[in-house]
Amino acid sequence: MKKKLKFNPQEFSAVIVESIASACLAASGVSPEQAEFIGKGLGSVVKGITASDNSSGDTILASIEKATNTVLESNSFEIPDTCKELLQMNILSFENIIDFMCRSESTESLRNQIIQIYKEDPSCDIETFPVEEFVSSIIESFEKEVLNNHELASYACYCMLRNNKPSSVIHMANQQYINSFEEPLFLHKDKASSRVSLKNLFVLQKYEFLNCNYREVQEESDNLKNLQDVIGDYLNENTTPFLFIEGDAGSGKTTLIAWMNYHYSIGDEISEQLFGNRPLLTIRLRDLDKKDISDNSSLATAIRKYMNLSSLDELERLYPNAIMLLDGFDELCMIEGIGINHEMLLYDLHQKSLEGFKFIVTTRPKFISPGINIPSGFISLRHFDEEQREIWLNHYVSDEYCAQPIDETIYSYIQSIDDDTASCICDTPMTLYMLAAKKGAHEFLDNNWALYHHIFFEELNETEYNKMFPDPDRNYSHKISILRDVLYQVCEEIAYQMYQKENQSFYLMDCDLSAIVEKLSNQIEILKHANMKEIAKRCYALCCYWKADSDRGAVEFLHNNIRDFFLAEKIYREMNEIIQGRNGEVNYKKITYRLCSLFQYGALETKVAEFIFLRAKYKVEKNEVDFAQYEYQHKLITRIIVYLSRDAIIDSNVLAEKSFKNPVQRIQNIMACTIQLYRSTYEAYLKETETIPWVSESPLQNNILISLFKPVFCQTPVTITYDYMITLGSRGFFSNMDLRFCDLRNISFQKSLIKLAKFSDAILCGCDFSHAILDGSDFSNADLHYASLEDASLIRCNMTGVDLRGTELPDGYMSVAQEEQVAHLKSLQITGLII
Repeated sequence: MKKKLKFNPQEFSAVIVESIASACLAASGVSPEQAEFIGKGLGSVVKGITASDNSSGDTILASIEKATNTVLESNSFEIPDTCKELLQMNILSFENIIDFMCRSESTESLRNQIIQIYKEDPSCDIETFPVEEFVSSIIESFEKEVLNNHELASYACYCMLRNNKPSSVIHMANQQYINSFEEPLFLHKDKASSRVSLKNLFVLQKYEFLNCNYREVQEESDNLKNLQDVIGDYLNENTTPFLFIEGDAGSGKTTLIAWMNYHYSIGDEISEQLFGNRPLLTIRLRDLDKKDISDNSSLATAIRKYMNLSSLDELERLYPNAIMLLDGFDELCMIEGIGINHEMLLYDLHQKSLEGFKFIVTTRPKFISPGINIPSGFISLRHFDEEQREIWLNHYVSDEYCAQPIDETIYSYIQSIDDDTASCICDTPMTLYMLAAKKGAHEFLDNNWALYHHIFFEELNETEYNKMFPDPDRNYSHKISILRDVLYQVCEEIAYQMYQKENQSFYLMDCDLSAIVEKLSNQIEILKHANMKEIAKRCYALCCYWKADSDRGAVEFLHNNIRDFFLAEKIYREMNEIIQGRNGEVNYKKITYRLCSLFQYGALETKVAEFIFLRAKYKVEKNEVDFAQYEYQHKLITRIIVYLSRDAIIDSNVLAEKSFKNPVQRIQNIMACTIQLYRSTYEAYLKETETIPWVSESPLQNNILISLFKPVFCQTPVTITYDYMITLGSRGFFSNMDLRFCDLRNISFQKSLIKLAKFSDAILCGCDFSHAILDGSDFSNADLHYASLEDASLIRCNMTGVDLRGTELPDGYMSVAQEEQVAHLKSLQITGLII
């Protein structure tokens, strides 16, 4: 038995009058605020008018019933007969049906009611029932009925205006997140039948608490709860109004919001746990009117206007005890005129005291302080660990989910991601998808510099995944992209300052960061504007991966490999600045001074040298001009080394900067880094028989290079693959050098040209001279045991008195007995060999 429907014509008429009056006044030039005020006033007057009958209500009810039956009887939805009967019996029986259809919150109210009805019968599967499409079809059919009925002309006007009401704005926003969760992902958009969606790939993130003001003591068991339970606890078991969710770009913040919207739309157990019967409002903060925010210094005002509401009272009335998801707080970073503290927007929202409201706010790291002084929880999303990556891969390839093929090499690469390797940055959902979908994947697998540069310079700014959300102007970049180059350079300077501290301190304090931005403001035009300088200080972290705040410091890269990458970028930038815009020869002294300014603080980490090589290799393959190519063409390194070896110690321009180190130690640091830099860049250009001209044909005698030869050339090699290493002494030109009595043990001279060199009485044990040309060199009385002379050319060499025990000879023979070694070497009958 259907309940008697309640209908209040005065209320109905008031809604129509208010909507039409407000719209007409706004169209005629009256300000939106005044139009809303006058519309409300007219609506209030109408409410006091006595109505004579309910004929309009009966007509509307008939239209609703016809629209509902039309949808149920169509073939658009596969609904079991029992479930269809359940809907037909109950959908029109709840008391406020006309209010639901006539008021602005109709879509959401009708959806919730249908979900409740559907759940009454266990045989009706709410998981597979397309609730959103069903509700939209009913409303569309209903509005067609209204528009075709002359008795409801005034209501037809209202229907045409309803899209400007708050429910439509919020419904559209919620629906965009739902669509982004269910539709093919951006690299599969061209394949309509693709099953590659966030819904099929979603893996619940792991997290760490940064701060929880709503609990005095953090319980041990909380670390065992999954993220779903943590969010559920926050929404239902405490009075804290805010939960901040911080995560790197691509770590799944927006996906998490889409996941919540999806489950809310189907009203399943997850929805019940998280939201119960409370309304869910989702706002993508980049969609707010930035002028409203800056003019009023208020986030609450911008939200109210975005929702087309006349007051916050109306927000509370329409959406009692709502849960509001505010996605992308960092997107507000480029708003001018509100000072440097965007957290004041959150204080403002908190002070509005929206009754019963809960706010979940997502942001990139460092934009909101975990110590923000409002009642809140603060968690940080972790990158995927091995277990989560394995689940993600299974979802990608499994027939049950995405059913996608994946290159075996890429599959293995993802499985082997490790914090100790350059692959460590490929552990976010975004980068996993980028690799699996083969968006330049092989190029990235072959060159880690290209991978890092793509992620930190392009992906974290361009955020291609934003294409999942329609934009009329196709603006998908993060708002901070205007400062992309600046923030990239800030990261370089952060890495360089850590190097200046000899990598003894892997973090910087806020004052250090401010000093870096101040220094750059003297060099970069855009930072000369005070507001941009402040934005750069506040937003430095938006384009990189950082560790969550710790007691050690405010600024710390997530991985040391990221620090080393940005230090390599800093070095390249400095060197490129010297050669840019010059068609003629660059003064080698200017390069030398730049090297001395850069490298006084200690040798470079091996990973820095690896990134330098990989960048040079990438530029060679792309045929792009840069410092490395210029050096290969002009061979300035010879004069640079001569200057460092002979004149630098007395040149005040070279050692002008104050340092606690003595001049010789500083020269050693400069020389060591210079050799690392040039050896790594030359590797990408050298042809098979070419060598690096470290010294001239007539090298100086007793210069600093000789005394520093071992600490400079005996550094840890750069390991590119398990069978490919770049050693600093390899492929070098060292002919005519006087290295008598030097301790050169364990230096690798593979494929070097070392003619007429003097090695007499030198310690050469463990040295690798394989494939080297040593013609005419003097090794008399040298200690060469357990070294390698494999395929080395020893024409006219003097090997008298050389210790050859355990040394591999040119033909591969080796014995630990000195006599056998000497006898075998003689048997090779090498031209002019003295032994």
